[in-house]
Amino acid sequence: ADSTSPTKRSKNPGSSDGSIVLLREQANKLVDDVLLALAKNIPPRQLIPAQFTFYQKEASKLGTAIIVPFVDFVGKTGGLLQSNTLIQFYKPLFKLFLSVFDLARNPAIPLSDVELLEQATLDAFMRFVVKLNENLFKPLFLSFVDWATAEPSALPAPQNLGGWISSASASPVAKSRHGRKDDRRARQQNASEARLRVFYRVLNVLFDKLKSILTPYYSSVIDATVAQLDRFGIAHDTIEAQEEEDRMEKPVPSALWCAVVESIHQSALHDTSGFWSDAMFKKVLRPLANQLPNTKALRQELTMPGEQEEYEQYIERVRKYLAPAASQLSAAVGDDAMWKQLNQAVMLRSRSDEPAVRVGSLLVLQALYERLGEEYLILLPETIPYLAELLEDDDSRVERATQETIKVIESYLGESMGAKSEETTQKLTVWQKAFLRDEDWKKDELREVVFWLIEAFSAVLGLCFGVLGLHGLLCFIAYFASVVAVPSVYLTAFLGVDEQDYGGKMEILGDSVGAGAATFVLAWIGSYTVLYG
Repeated sequence: ADSTSPTKRSKNPGSSDGSIVLLREQANKLVDDVLLALAKNIPPRQLIPAQFTFYQKEASKLGTAIIVPFVDFVGKTGGLLQSNTLIQFYKPLFKLFLSVFDLARNPAIPLSDVELLEQATLDAFMRFVVKLNENLFKPLFLSFVDWATAEPSALPAPQNLGGWISSASASPVAKSRHGRKDDRRARQQNASEARLRVFYRVLNVLFDKLKSILTPYYSSVIDATVAQLDRFGIAHDTIEAQEEEDRMEKPVPSALWCAVVESIHQSALHDTSGFWSDAMFKKVLRPLANQLPNTKALRQELTMPGEQEEYEQYIERVRKYLAPAASQLSAAVGDDAMWKQLNQAVMLRSRSDEPAVRVGSLLVLQALYERLGEEYLILLPETIPYLAELLEDDDSRVERATQETIKVIESYLGESMGAKSEETTQKLTVWQKAFLRDEDWKKDELREVVFWLIEAFSAVLGLCFGVLGLHGLLCFIAYFASVVAVPSVYLTAFLGVDEQDYGGKMEILGDSVGAGAATFVLAWIGSYTVLYG
């Protein structure tokens, strides 16, 4: 009697907690067995319509405490369907799963419930999907793509939740399994990305199960993938340019970002049919490299992340998602000309003003060497100047990452990079590089060369106009048209430089056109006056 008294129980709370957990596990096991027995023994033509009715009238409004076991029940039912019954019910089942997935669009649902709901529905959905043959799967997949990529403004408003019963904490601010607390902005972003996040998560699980069979289907997704990369990516790498892009509200890389980048990795990993051609690779090359400058971090405990926390989150996602995707994509395309473009795009980010971005570019470089091995050494000569700069970096984290990267490269090189550096790099002046193709350039160097090119061109063109006695508005129009075109031809056709790698044409031109115009006018008027008085 004493052992069961309140006093005794309060002194030994662990025993009581353990009993409650054990009872809960036993109850869950019993419920699971009952639901499986129902799925096995009740004819689908009676059970499935009853499930639809229950969800529409009751379950959809009652929260994760009800919906999670319900979708598990539906998943068991779908997984047990025979082919003749599957043909009859696969479309309504698919529609039901989409309705459950769509609950995540409601920002009123705690993030912890959204995570629980999505995972349970995804598990149940996969039991049903893997039973479909290709004739049934393909139209369903294309419908799934249309559902996920629908314009958000055209979607109906999320339904009223009514009495939502949460499986998570009963506190007003529910805490997720990642340790984050909800805040309004996080919920809004999570809700706005719900459909695409669900789709890409399902896609990655399908890749894991179907492997190369699914790779050709990625062609239906590639445009949406590029659009999301552009949405998260930052094209410029200077602090000033990043701040300007931040004003466009670049979002924090979220669960959607992780799923999108992982889908690229999975599609490349299981590509046995040459899906990742040069043309397809070029579509994602620059958008993928543009993920490196986005160092934004998720909030923790309703506070803005500190510098160290932001750095750690950034490095973790580069290691886990971005670096594997870039390296596997390079392995899939198998073309050193494409590798060269990616290598240049990544190494240009190593000159970012942000130390974290410089470290991130090195992590991607390490992954490329670890995946491609000795084959990637063909790009070592053009990589060495960047590494030499990074070895002298003021930030100890960048210097340490550079040394680690050099060790990885040396493991494939078979010799010290110090000797290789002396062999392959003789410091060229800016004006020596100005007459050579495919050299490595800094933005300031390019701007200097372009400035003097425009000055020389403006002086020559002004003298020609003056000598020929030309005058009038058409001369100005001809000058400004040619002064923009000539540097572009020189950069792209002669030097082999991609203007977008340096912020675009106007970023390179800077103030050169204004200074050139003054030179043009002086040369034009001076020569005209001397010859024609």
